[in-house]
Amino acid sequence: MRLIGTGAAASLLAADVSASLRGLGRGDHTIGGIALMNVTPHGFGRPFDAVVVMPHGVLLIVGVELPGPTMRLDAPLHGQWKADNWPLVGSGDAVNPGAHGLAASQHLAHRIAEEARLTVPIATVLAVGPFVDAVVPSHDDLGQPVRVLHPTITALTDAIATLTPPSGPTCSAEQARAVLRAVDPATPIQPDDTLAAEGFPRTATTARTGPGPAPVPPAPSPTQQANSRRGRPALLRPLPIAVVFLLVVGLIAVVAVATAGASDAPARAVSSQPMPDLVIHQVDGLDFEVVAADTIRDCESTTYGDLHTAVSKADCAGVHLGSYLTSVAGRHAAVSVAEFELESPRQASKLEKLVSTPGTGWAIDLATTRDAWPDTTGYGVGTYRSAEADGRLRLVRTVWLDEPGPDDGDATLGEISDRAFAVPMPNLR
Repeated sequence: MRLIGTGAAASLLAADVSASLRGLGRGDHTIGGIALMNVTPHGFGRPFDAVVVMPHGVLLIVGVELPGPTMRLDAPLHGQWKADNWPLVGSGDAVNPGAHGLAASQHLAHRIAEEARLTVPIATVLAVGPFVDAVVPSHDDLGQPVRVLHPTITALTDAIATLTPPSGPTCSAEQARAVLRAVDPATPIQPDDTLAAEGFPRTATTARTGPGPAPVPPAPSPTQQANSRRGRPALLRPLPIAVVFLLVVGLIAVVAVATAGASDAPARAVSSQPMPDLVIHQVDGLDFEVVAADTIRDCESTTYGDLHTAVSKADCAGVHLGSYLTSVAGRHAAVSVAEFELESPRQASKLEKLVSTPGTGWAIDLATTRDAWPDTTGYGVGTYRSAEADGRLRLVRTVWLDEPGPDDGDATLGEISDRAFAVPMPNLR
């Protein structure tokens, strides 16, 4: 799977979606395709977390943010959603939190079907989070080309297999380019060789003689997900783990090398040059190899969720972002650090109190936004930590790049996080 970044994170699920798609691998030996990440189609008011064009179908992925982690989500297409039996309401007159995303995906599906003249399925995924263990759909919605799921590699793989079966018609390389143009005309043109490597044939197996009706997106269908566990190391007022947030995975899980034509983080936010390659910080005997690092003046652009709103109201001089690789006893971990420079200790304390509550948002991971993580496989459970001092708020997110062994767990990740609080950052003031 080849990912092309087009904009800022569309939702707090964006990192989970990105990491899960990377986990599908590259080339037709796994699940091939081209994914436009965080893209706002022309004429649309809201971005999609991803539009994934594959040889056997198109997947429109929309993030739906829930109030907090949920064990069971009842998600009927045309009815009220319930999280652990608590009613959820949509914004405005929407019947449920996913209604607006479903409507947007339906409009985009019509556009794609008309302009690209596709015969392959166009389906929708509502990516819910920060975490959902099990999604229960309405029985009447099971036939719809839609899945509601918490984005993990397994969940997306199952959804793709069901919604875009490999036994169906194929999308040619030219049709794939037509889909990308229909979604975002500014998308870099993908050459035949690139598309062939992702499994697109030069010609489609069937052709449509005229614009046909677009598939009907929206309707959740069953998806069981339970590959996360929650833990929170007890130091520095740790932020509860988003098992839950496979944002984690977003951090890295199965990250791939940046693709040709992929765009970097928005230029509007960058105020200093990235740090040079192969920089290593050593803290208490642990090496932190820099994958990406930068200082950004626009603090608000580096956050999401409730933290995004709070930072927009604070006096923030800038934020230092760093993504690092480290290893302990032969096992590898990825570390994402964000340090905000605020006007006063009071503001830092207020924001630290906010992020200590689950589901209130976090900072983006710089390497993820720039597709800078090395080509690696694996995913794991993540640890979220926060601490403030002297008007600075530091957020640390750590995740295994390999599956934890039977004796491993959050304790070791916690030790890595402790050291990450001491990784040096520059001063703005």
